Amino acid sequence: MFTYTLKGNALTKDEAAALVEASSTTPVEIELSSVLNLRKVDSAKLFKMSVEKKLPELASLAWKISVNDAPKAAKITKSGLEVVSLRKSKDKLLEDLHKTNALWGAGAAMILSSCSNEQWWTLRQVATYWVNNLDSSPRSVLYQGFEIMNGTWEPKELRAGVDRRETFHVSPVYICLRDALHWLMDNGLVDRTKNISRGSSSPNASVSVQSMSRVYYAIKLTERGRQLVEMWGDIDNFIKNAFEARLR
Repeated sequence: MFTYTLKGNALTKDEAAALVEASSTTPVEIELSSVLNLRKVDSAKLFKMSVEKKLPELASLAWKISVNDAPKAAKITKSGLEVVSLRKSKDKLLEDLHKTNALWGAGAAMILSSCSNEQWWTLRQVATYWVNNLDSSPRSVLYQGFEIMNGTWEPKELRAGVDRRETFHVSPVYICLRDALHWLMDNGLVDRTKNISRGSSSPNASVSVQSMSRVYYAIKLTERGRQLVEMWGDIDNFIKNAFEARLR
């Protein structure tokens, strides 16, 4: 992908690195936007690579690129109550999550686990990550609102021949993540930014869908959220069990 030259002579990657190390005591910074056309970067391909290679940081990079030219996001909405002393303890929050029979509890666990890498995630990215990486029954509601495209599960978009009730934005996974986000915000476990997406990533989407705008949120764990994840040793099993118990 990268080639290195010195006065017209080709260098290997190791030779280039050695030359830089021998000539400078400070790291050399290369601003990639000055040599790459970011408008041509396929963020959907980056996200697919993150799923295939199980590298969530690529999903974060895909999101950053996809919103790079979008209107500036609103300021971060700080979550939780201002008076910290009124918050429930982290032990009590874990107890509440294990007590609930509602699917939003699994949604909260999905967000907490995904965002533990300290990157910004969208609900769509969280959902797609778990649908592709959680080993669950094919009959699980986990897969509702998704379809196989190019070998991976992708959110099903509204288009000709697809009923709205089959799409991602009315699926059990999306709804449980949306409901979980409110709970996480109320308890000071995540911060979020508000953004607007336009059109669809699907080439088969109708003209009306391509002209639509949709509000979406990017979320990141607070320090309190990270502490809760560290306490929750079986968080991934909690998610698996929740979806194994819900079959179509």
